Amino acid sequence: MRKLLLAAAAGAAMSASSLAYAGTIDVTHYSVPVGLTEEISYSGHPGFHEDAIAGQIILDTHSTSGNSTVAVWCTDIFNDLATGNFSQGLLTTNRDGIGLVLTSTQIGEIGGLINVGDALLSSGHPTAGYTENEVSAAIQNAIWEVEIGPDFSFSSSDHKLKGLVNTYVTDITDGTFALDADVLQYTDGNYSQGVSATYTPPPSPVPEPASILLLGMGVLGLAAMRRRRA
Repeated sequence: MRKLLLAAAAGAAMSASSLAYAGTIDVTHYSVPVGLTEEISYSGHPGFHEDAIAGQIILDTHSTSGNSTVAVWCTDIFNDLATGNFSQGLLTTNRDGIGLVLTSTQIGEIGGLINVGDALLSSGHPTAGYTENEVSAAIQNAIWEVEIGPDFSFSSSDHKLKGLVNTYVTDITDGTFALDADVLQYTDGNYSQGVSATYTPPPSPVPEPASILLLGMGVLGLAAMRRRRA
C-alpha cells in the first residue's frame, strides 16, 4: 500500500524514562492535527512520488491496561497508517519496504528530533516566526532526512519549510539537540505505525465499586476475628 502520510511514534510521544512499558496496543483511530500537505519522493524507487500530510501523528489506542492517546512520528513512507493491533519494540529499522537497518547515530538523532518536536508542540510556543503546522511538518521531514538520507526529498508550497527543516537537521547532527537512542516503534512486523521517544503507560485501572465493597468486607472480617481472639 502506498502511504498517504496521515502520520509518530514513537509518537507516539512520551518520555524516554517510561519506555519499559511493552506489549501490544490496538490502534482505534489516528489523525494529524497539525502538519502540512506536500509531495515526497524517494530516488531509490524511481517514480515514487506521493502526496503526504507531514506532521505529528496522534493515535487513539487500547491495551489491556486501558485506553490512551499516543503522539508518534512516521518512519515508514511506503505504507498507509491503519487501525488494528501493533506490537511495541525499540526502533532498529525503518521497515518501509527497503529493509534499511538504522545506525545507532541515526536512531539517536531521530529520538532527539522526536523529543524536540514533542516539546515544541506541547508548549504552545513553536519556533519563533513559524506556525505549529510548519514546525510539525519540519520535524517530520527532518526525521525522514536523517532516516533515509539524500534519497529523500520533498516539495511544499510553504517556502519557509525547507529552511526550517535544514535548521533542525543541522541542530541534531551538530549536537545542538540532545540525542535519544531509546525510540519506541509500533509495528505489525512488516511496517511501522509510528515511533516515539516518549511513551506514557496507560494509568492503573481504578477499582470498581464491587471490588471496593469486597475489600471493605475483608477488612471488617479481619477486625471481627481479632475481637473474638481477644
